[in-house]
Amino acid sequence: MRDQIIASITEHLKNEGVQTEIAEDTRFDDMNIDSLGLYSMIAGVEDQYDIIVPCADFTCATNVGELADKIADRMPEQVARAA
Repeated sequence: MRDQIIASITEHLKNEGVQTEIAEDTRFDDMNIDSLGLYSMIAGVEDQYDIIVPCADFTCATNVGELADKIADRMPEQVARAA
């Protein structure tokens, strides 16, 4: 599931114009993306997985992998098992 979440984050970041190569250890500070772009990326992930990601979860995540872990922790158990 984590890999799917990372792929989703990557897709939404690319849609927001991030041109940096994105991997799980890529830091958000290195992406040259503004806060609106980050919020839009989170909204896209929330819509895709039908979850809510609290601001505290993504504002304290320093890289893509940390954010993916926080999102995975929010996933309903049955969804995480199905993936």
